[in-house]
Amino acid sequence: MYKICLFLFSLVFSPSCFCITTGQPSCFFTPPPDWDFADPKILAPRVKIAFIGKTKQALAPSVILAVEEIKVDLPEYLKAVQAIYEKTRKTSWRSMGLMKTQAGPAHLLQIDTETKYGPLRKLQLIFIKENKAYILTTTALKKEFSSHLESFQKTLKSFTCTSDLYASLPKELKANLERLETALLEKWNALLVKKSSFEEMFNQAEFQETYWLPLQKKVLEDCQTLGAYWQMIVLRSIREQLHESYLK
Repeated sequence: MYKICLFLFSLVFSPSCFCITTGQPSCFFTPPPDWDFADPKILAPRVKIAFIGKTKQALAPSVILAVEEIKVDLPEYLKAVQAIYEKTRKTSWRSMGLMKTQAGPAHLLQIDTETKYGPLRKLQLIFIKENKAYILTTTALKKEFSSHLESFQKTLKSFTCTSDLYASLPKELKANLERLETALLEKWNALLVKKSSFEEMFNQAEFQETYWLPLQKKVLEDCQTLGAYWQMIVLRSIREQLHESYLK
């Protein structure tokens, strides 16, 4: 938990992670328990987040979310994806039909690839929303894929798109988070009149100890069932609200 919290903290405060626009739908998933964040510095540009599992094998299992801007519908996009796989050497694929997710029905593919580590298997979920393709991919060596299948299916089915990140929280917890967030925003608005730099205002001792850290603790400790990615999005989104109000 300590390791995850430190990595979450670094992601929340990394300028390269400022990619959520307040008020627009956020898409996220719940990774398998106790998996680690992949280093964001090694991820491809379209990859939003990746988690790495534990293994004694040469290649660790993973789950990756990528997002691509598109101008076609789902059938056309699937044709393009399948054409790529058909042209890829040592790769076979098959359609697994539709999977019911928290965001709605999404198309599922199974892809098998030969690698230097041995045969690799992927389950890839494709969901289209507002001219964006969300590609959620779970991967493991084929010889250990069955041991991860249940957790992979749970992760894929957990995929969610919502404009209200608190929507699935219990009523009391949601109310507590909203109360903490409201108090934080009110204090932030009071600090804005001082015309200090953003970092100086954000790191102000009273603001951190009385407002930000209690909210962060509530998100990290009481909202673990929604997963580390959801926690990161919530904290990052709140910080972005502060940054946007500072720039006005």
